[in-house]
Amino acid sequence: MAIHTTEAIVLKTWPLRQTSQINTFYTREFGKISGLLKGIKSYSSRYGSRLEAFSYNRILFYERQKSGLHLVTQCDLIDRFGAIREDLLKTSYASFFLELVDGFTEVNDKNEKLFSLLLFALKAIGQGSDLEKSAIIFGVRALKISGFKPHLDWCLRCSCEISRAARFSSRQGGLLCLRCGAEDKFSLPVSKGAISSIIYMENSEFSSIFSSRFQLSHQIEQELKKILKNFIEFHLGKELKTLRFIEKMEQNIEGEFVDERKRGEPS
Repeated sequence: MAIHTTEAIVLKTWPLRQTSQINTFYTREFGKISGLLKGIKSYSSRYGSRLEAFSYNRILFYERQKSGLHLVTQCDLIDRFGAIREDLLKTSYASFFLELVDGFTEVNDKNEKLFSLLLFALKAIGQGSDLEKSAIIFGVRALKISGFKPHLDWCLRCSCEISRAARFSSRQGGLLCLRCGAEDKFSLPVSKGAISSIIYMENSEFSSIFSSRFQLSHQIEQELKKILKNFIEFHLGKELKTLRFIEKMEQNIEGEFVDERKRGEPS
């Protein structure tokens, strides 16, 4: 069996019997892999990490080509992202990143750009980057890096150039002009500003788009959230559980804020 060492971010964890567990990792050099950690709850000296979801580690594993379940014999924690774990909403957004990476990738499909995006996004929200904006950026860049980039140059039906507001079709994979879009009842309206924002996010450095200098208006943010949700769920063929949870959390937070304001108003 070949022995490998690599950086790895934990995507999923399953307990196995009383002392062992199975983890799905997204690694820099090998893409998505699964690893068996024997006796992790008994031999803490061998595993310097609790291997929690979205923790960043360096692992040593023995490659098992026949089974696909590799044997992880050593794991050293690099970053637990404690600032994220202390906040349930941040944890939910980090889980959204993991769900996308898991959904967009196949086992052993190496993609260093996607690994770097995931690591950068986790660091960004841990350091206080705006959560909704970070989720939009992550969705846009993950789609491009994974080969699911939407077509934004011209109408996918009549091939006319898109120079203003248009419609976005998840089924056709990009933009339709307003005339063609009217025939697609599943398409969503998208402004020229939202289109320009997607193009900018697709092509800019991570440090630029995740920084506070890059801002999205509330209108464009709402447009992009709807478009990305529909587009990603269409390609994955399933509902994003993490987004559903985030939406419920944010609705509850907004409801509590409204109730607090009402209590403070004079009767």
